[in-house]
This record gives sequence, C-alpha cells and structure tokens, in this order.
Amino acid sequence: YQNLQQFKEREGHCVVPNNHKENGKKLGRWLMLQRKKKKNEKLESLHHLEKLVKIGVEYDTVAEQKWESMLQLLIQFRDREGHCHVPRHHKENGQNLGRWLATLEQSKKKGKL
Repeated sequence: YQNLQQFKEREGHCVVPNNHKENGKKLGRWLMLQRKKKKNEKLESLHHLEKLVKIGVEYDTVAEQKWESMLQLLIQFRDREGHCHVPRHHKENGQNLGRWLATLEQSKKKGKL
C-alpha cells in the first residue's frame, strides 16, 4: 500500500502497469491481484477496499470496460439477427465485433479464456 501511495504522489494516478516495480516490489502485479480479489469478493476487509478506493484505485479497468461494451454489441447483434454467428469482418456501431469475437474464440481454443 505504501508503494502505491508513493507511485500516486509521483505520477498523480493509480494506473500502474502490470509489470511496474516500485522500490523493488512488484507493485503492478500486487495491484492486479487486489483487483482480482475484489472481483472475486475475496479482499481481506471492507477497510482494505476503502483504503484503495480512497487513494484512487479504479476497479473497472479500460480493458474491462471495452469487454463490457463489446458484449453489449454482441447482445444487440443477437437480438437483431437471432444468433451469435458474427462474420469476421462485421462491424457493429463502428466497432470490429466480428474480429473481437474471433479473437475470443481463438483464446478459448488455446485454453486462455
């Protein structure tokens, strides 16, 4: 937590790259773990969560927001077309929905999803 405070004082935010080290400690990895624990509702205490929120940690990362946005576009496509067989080059509201879905399918096949 102290390393995160130091990072914020210097950088002005708590958006720590996953591979960032602060004072020799893996701060980025630690923060990623805190986000994962919060998502799985396994943070040690409400006090711990409040401290992280107070310092400025955001739990909805840009990647999560993008994923949610693309999921909503897939639901929109499904509701309109009646299926989720999105052509690879299909765009929905200007977003590459087909490419996004193809990437997810490849990740699933590789066991990374």
